[in-house]
Amino acid sequence: MQTADGGWTLVERSPRQQPIGRALFADVAVNPETPESSRFRIKQAAIELLVAQTTEMRIDCGGDDYLLTDSAAIFTGKDGPPQCFSEAVTYKEARLKGFALMNTALCTGILGEQDGGPGAWHIDEASQEECSLPPFPWDFMVPVTSPGADAFAVDAAVLDDLQDPPPIHDCHQGTAVRVVMLR
Repeated sequence: MQTADGGWTLVERSPRQQPIGRALFADVAVNPETPESSRFRIKQAAIELLVAQTTEMRIDCGGDDYLLTDSAAIFTGKDGPPQCFSEAVTYKEARLKGFALMNTALCTGILGEQDGGPGAWHIDEASQEECSLPPFPWDFMVPVTSPGADAFAVDAAVLDDLQDPPPIHDCHQGTAVRVVMLR
């Protein structure tokens, strides 16, 4: 509740070692009556009610890395194909490994491993081209993530090893927990 001036409602908590790994629009409630659980996601009907009353969605894993977009973006991809795909999402703010962007569209992979894709809510430079957006959005011609490093997807199988030593993204820390919030 104290994150970024507070007022947030928790929608999902997903630990790196046991990710929920499903698209945010999927009706996959996990421990919906116990928000203090290590794995938690509210019911889709509750998300729909919240989206009607909120304006912002924030995804982060602790630390300085986070994504901030419109709350309605939680349903991005809902009417898309059943297999893995990406869509452009406009972020009010996006921070990753010390890089920051404001009011920028980033190609965002929507579906998770159980949905037929590599990770729910992932962004990286390689996927930019899938949405006809310029590559390397964080800095001119400098990749920030490793190929296939599903930033903000909290996937235990995906490592972020672009540099030696790697600047580990918050969602790829051993004890990372992804949190999705609406306000």
